[in-house]
Amino acid sequence: KQDAGQRIQTVRAGSENKYIDRPIDFILTFWMLHEVQDKAALLGTWYSYLKEGGTYLLVEPKIHTSRKLFDKEVKLCRQIGFEQIARPPVRVSRAALFKK
Repeated sequence: KQDAGQRIQTVRAGSENKYIDRPIDFILTFWMLHEVQDKAALLGTWYSYLKEGGTYLLVEPKIHTSRKLFDKEVKLCRQIGFEQIARPPVRVSRAALFKK
């Protein structure tokens, strides 16, 4: 049950954000992971920021991310510790939802 008084606080993380001071409930990467060279390091950092039971939504564009590349990204997420719970439909995209 959600508390009606809860607030959503967004955190826009970039390369300058090396530390986040509290566990995160939800992480979204939209059309960007395919651009990252060291995906394992980045995903590992995000995994450490995510609270237990938190979710991560990975969305990649079909025009830049082949099924094979996306499947590699999903596999890497699972190797890091994310549990895949769904493949939600996102228009012109490939998507996977994970839980910590």
